[in-house]
Amino acid sequence: REAVGGDAETLKFGAYINIAAHPDRALARQASIGSVGIVAHFSGMGKTALEQLASNDRAVIEALTRDYQLDRHGDAGAAHIEHLSDEFVGRFAIVGTPDECVDRLGKLLEEVPLSRVVVMSNSRGVDLAILEEVATVVSEEVLPMVRG
Repeated sequence: REAVGGDAETLKFGAYINIAAHPDRALARQASIGSVGIVAHFSGMGKTALEQLASNDRAVIEALTRDYQLDRHGDAGAAHIEHLSDEFVGRFAIVGTPDECVDRLGKLLEEVPLSRVVVMSNSRGVDLAILEEVATVVSEEVLPMVRG
């Protein structure tokens, strides 16, 4: 930016991040898994981006992309979701208890100073009450703890 006469200090970055928090980790995962599948699928569309991933993550994304059901896009119950292990979700999204999510998001924002975060976490096929609970926990117990 400076090379072309701009001020590097005014450059701002944002990110779409899958964040789902709930005292019950399984409910947080359930609420977000369809959205995690969407982002993983998109990550598999670019050869260059795919090649930069660790081999285990690349294998997950390749399998998910191969079996992706477009008619079940974002659906927590889609067959392609079976490829998303807890370990992969833990690396690819911020999902867990409120304290775990505060810790992970806080560390991310220390490393990558984002001026805007768009929270993603909803999945098709999940009970609306669960989605509402997760959204409330994220907005009331996670985001306020990491805002600067």
